[in-house]
Amino acid sequence: MPPSRLIPFMMLGILACGSDKAAGPAADLTGSWSGTETLSGSGLSCAISLTMQLTQTGATFNGTYSNGSVTCNGQSQTGITGTIINGTVSGSKVTFDVDDPGAHQTGTVAGNTMNGNAHWTISTSSGSVSLAGTWSATRP
Repeated sequence: MPPSRLIPFMMLGILACGSDKAAGPAADLTGSWSGTETLSGSGLSCAISLTMQLTQTGATFNGTYSNGSVTCNGQSQTGITGTIINGTVSGSKVTFDVDDPGAHQTGTVAGNTMNGNAHWTISTSSGSVSLAGTWSATRP
C-alpha cells in the first residue's frame, strides 16, 4: 500500500489513542478515614492528624473531622474538630477543603487509601500564610 493510503489509517489510530475516555465510576468515600498531613511554608512546619467521617452522594461528598491534633514548630493543639467541604470525586481523582476553600486538598483514591497534595492559604491579623505539603488517609 502506498504511504499516502496509510495516512487515513494512521490518523484513525492517532485519534483513537488520543481520545478522552470517561473517568469511570466515582469511588465511594463514605465512611471513617484516618488522615495525616504535613505542611510547610512561611516559616512554619506543621504535622496534622485527624479522623474524617465522610458522606458521599453521587460525585460530591462532605463530612466532619474530629480527634484532630496539630503541631507547628513544636507547638501542639489537640481536640480539633471541623468540617470537610466542597468534596468531589471523579474516577480516582479527589478534591476537598478543610473548613475553608483556602485549605484545599487534591489527590487520588484507590480502594481504602487516599493521598495527594495540600495547598493552604490562611488569613491572619498580620497578613496571609501559605502552606503546601502532602496528605494521606486510610479507611479500615
